[in-house]
Amino acid sequence: MNFNVGKCKVLTITRKRNPINFPYRVHGNELSSCKVEKDLGLLVSSDLKWGPHILKSVAKANKMLGLLKRLCFEITNTQVRRTLYMTLVRSQLTYGCEVWCPGSRQLSLKIEGVQRRATLWILKKNRGELSYVERLRRLNLIPLVYDREQKDLVFYYKCKNNMIDIDVEQYVETTSTRTRAGTSQLLRPQACKTTTFQSSYFVRIVNLWNYVCKTAPSNSFNTLSSFKTYLHKTYLTILTYLVRTH
Repeated sequence: MNFNVGKCKVLTITRKRNPINFPYRVHGNELSSCKVEKDLGLLVSSDLKWGPHILKSVAKANKMLGLLKRLCFEITNTQVRRTLYMTLVRSQLTYGCEVWCPGSRQLSLKIEGVQRRATLWILKKNRGELSYVERLRRLNLIPLVYDREQKDLVFYYKCKNNMIDIDVEQYVETTSTRTRAGTSQLLRPQACKTTTFQSSYFVRIVNLWNYVCKTAPSNSFNTLSSFKTYLHKTYLTILTYLVRTH
């Protein structure tokens, strides 16, 4: 395979402030270096922090939401507006979130802010008429922070059941114990020295997966469909509780 030199760049992933720069060449041409580069739709940075990708995704989602507001102002059907949001806006905020899940509250709030504004547009409500939680309940949606947790759990379920070609045993340690799901393999927490590692997928999934194993009925794990159904009902129940307490 011949590589297109013009499309090749060097991205050095390191925590060092002054990394050693080595000149890489392809066909005699030296490759340019970069701090951030897109790979499969995700912006990967040299420090493995996802701020640049999240901010760009939020900007794209906001632009698309603004476009919908300008072009679809005559659409009054709530379900149609919800579908437009889910297809064109929310998809920008959830693609690849198993990889780039925000590690800070500030970034998480920026992502959630898009959906807050979108629910006002979908329901044709002014700010202050309905709480954000009530708007979500009416639209059968959940906060994006819950949606990311749900996607994390589904991804691990697929890995664990060989639906995705990833050997999870290389990344997590398991320990057998009795739970509501029977004799389950709970995940052993990992020691983390950096905040970047703490927010990585195979670290943050530990507590989520262990909680589900301890609380979910055993039949929830029978199929991917039953597992997704359990998660969907569980998060909607949490949302209903939030409505009642607010």
